[in-house]
Amino acid sequence: MINRVTNKSTYDKLLQYMFDNANRLQEIQEKLASGKRINRPSDDPLGTIKSLDYRGIVSNVDRFLGNINFGSTWLNQIDSVMSNMGNLVSRAKSLAISQGSDTADATSRKGTAQEVESLYQQMIDFANTQVGDKYLFGGSITDTPPFDETGAYHGNAERINVEISKGVSAEINAVGSRFLSTDLNPAISLDPSTAGYTFSSQDVTSQFLIDSSNNGLRVMLAGDTGGARTVQIDAGSYTGEDLAKEIQNKIRLLGQVGGVDYSSVTVTYDATNHHFVFDSGSTTNFDTLENATGSNALQTLGFSAPITGNGDTDVESDNAVSFNIIAGVNDSFTIRVDGGGPHAVTIGAGTYTGASLRNEIQNQLNASLGAGVVTVDYGTLHPNRFTLTSGSTGLDSSVSLTPGDHDFLRMVQLEPDLSVNGTEGTRISDLNLGEGVTLGTIRITDRAGNSADIDLSSAVTVKDILDDINAATGVHVMASLNAAKNGIVLTDTNAQPAQIQNLKVEDISGTAAKDLGLLQDVPGNIQGKDLNPAVTTATRISALYGGQGLSLGKIEVENNGTKKEIDLTESASVADVLQRVNADSNADLKISASIMGSKKSLDIRSTNGSTVAVVYDADNTESSTKLGIQGGNDILKSLQLLREALEFNDGNAIRGLIKHFNEGLNHLLDEQAIVGASSSKLKRAETVQKELKINTTKALSNTEDADLMKTLTDFSMQQYALQATLESAARIVQPTLLDFLK
Repeated sequence: MINRVTNKSTYDKLLQYMFDNANRLQEIQEKLASGKRINRPSDDPLGTIKSLDYRGIVSNVDRFLGNINFGSTWLNQIDSVMSNMGNLVSRAKSLAISQGSDTADATSRKGTAQEVESLYQQMIDFANTQVGDKYLFGGSITDTPPFDETGAYHGNAERINVEISKGVSAEINAVGSRFLSTDLNPAISLDPSTAGYTFSSQDVTSQFLIDSSNNGLRVMLAGDTGGARTVQIDAGSYTGEDLAKEIQNKIRLLGQVGGVDYSSVTVTYDATNHHFVFDSGSTTNFDTLENATGSNALQTLGFSAPITGNGDTDVESDNAVSFNIIAGVNDSFTIRVDGGGPHAVTIGAGTYTGASLRNEIQNQLNASLGAGVVTVDYGTLHPNRFTLTSGSTGLDSSVSLTPGDHDFLRMVQLEPDLSVNGTEGTRISDLNLGEGVTLGTIRITDRAGNSADIDLSSAVTVKDILDDINAATGVHVMASLNAAKNGIVLTDTNAQPAQIQNLKVEDISGTAAKDLGLLQDVPGNIQGKDLNPAVTTATRISALYGGQGLSLGKIEVENNGTKKEIDLTESASVADVLQRVNADSNADLKISASIMGSKKSLDIRSTNGSTVAVVYDADNTESSTKLGIQGGNDILKSLQLLREALEFNDGNAIRGLIKHFNEGLNHLLDEQAIVGASSSKLKRAETVQKELKINTTKALSNTEDADLMKTLTDFSMQQYALQATLESAARIVQPTLLDFLK
């Protein structure tokens, strides 16, 4: 069967060909006009996806380059300012060297003090440098000057970071408290209260006191025709080993006498069994070992009875002895517990081991103070040391000892200056640099709409606030410390479907919510402000530097020609540090330790009135530097002290401060090196990001840009095709009236 092609179908096909060619020509014209191969997703769906990815990369690169440019501006300015600071420190050091010499006099030093004051003011100006309206050296606090005229630091210890590539950031600021002025930045402590205590200053495994009551001993080796020989022990305090050596030396001094040789006798102290052992050193036996008339030396050495004619070459004490107490000589001391009145204590005369002496001290304290007021330990809390601990805890807990007329404390190395105060968690009154919080009642409304009024008026520590909030009923909110340990976080604990509104905290009475930074109405959790605890006597050493704490050691203080080391090793709180520095044993230094007025660091000053006390680190713990007393962390204080020393004409202090300027310059250079490393990191990142942008832009162009020459060729060909189609249609379509009627 032959199908007939009608004129209508022919016309339809011709029109379709013309429209297709016209559309293709229009598409090519659009590519020529836009320069793009892809003008809509339908042009190339896969290419469109690639194009979007490339554009996202370029957008991120532009953001990273903006951050890099911003950070580079900051770092370049910081580096420039630090170089100027270094010049000021070097100048101050030069002045200290020149004015510390013997050729300088009061007149030249007083004139130089004015220049140092000028250096100090310039340093403050540099420390408060701004870029735009932002301060560079205050950590993340950039809207207020980080330093005041006294040199006190009002910034924080946080670094500012900017993202310079995906997942990579760089620091772009410097923290002034690392080299200009110390900020101890105590973290909020929720630790339980501890008890005050005191302990032996060094290991004390044995200690014997010899005086006229126990210094005489009679000894005789078998065969001595002259009978027993009297040995006189020198008076004094001895360890067991030293006392054995002293007795041995005295016996050997007898030499050859009465037909026998005493020069080979050995006397030793068995520190394990706490016994004294006498050995003749030969086959000759000991015949006699007894007290001299009026002496009880044998009892001191642990012999319960004299040795007479036993026929042995060596003899050993039968009682374990480590300490001896002599009535009216070394048997008394005075104790104060928790700041109370003095109580006199007398230890019973006799010989003791460490354990039995611990029991005797405990019994006498119980009799004087009552059971449980003070606990005595030997060897458990501090190996080979006696420890006296108060039965109470908190800031008022303390154990303080004073030597009596017949000093017992020296026997067991219990020094009055080594008492450790009790501690407790951070007090509310110490928050906000000592301004505290006005307590009252707050209302918390959780995200499910439940509310509770919580009375905080009886809270003393930050832990009390957290406990009060967490104990509240009817509201599902948990209070905790933030990760930085400087503020409170409130977390809504309702299940997700119930979180239909904001978490809200408001003050009903007082201003606790406002003062704690919790006065908020937000859709998520509430982050309280930095509560900035002040450094107080109660501040724990373990809480300093954001909770990192410090390992303290020894410092050396020099004032007006007197120099002395002070051991801060066992300090648990700031009060302990101040107590050790201000101890009576340091009276000859004429110094006073205190907390700086900024409540951010510690200070040691001369009480002389015309001298400057200089403090050094005496070991690798850098205790003085890290506590902010003196050292490389505090260039501003070093400048202030140099000015004072120059005004007082104190040559010793001027020379001593040279070391601090060396340390300060090193700290400054270390910080500048960090800035330089960050700057180099930004430059490397900039190079990488610019190259990435070029490559990504090229890939984007390859994906969506049109090939101009090919598009022009396509345009010409498509234009010719359309023209040919039109001409062909014109020849084929010659409609007549008859054709139309068909």
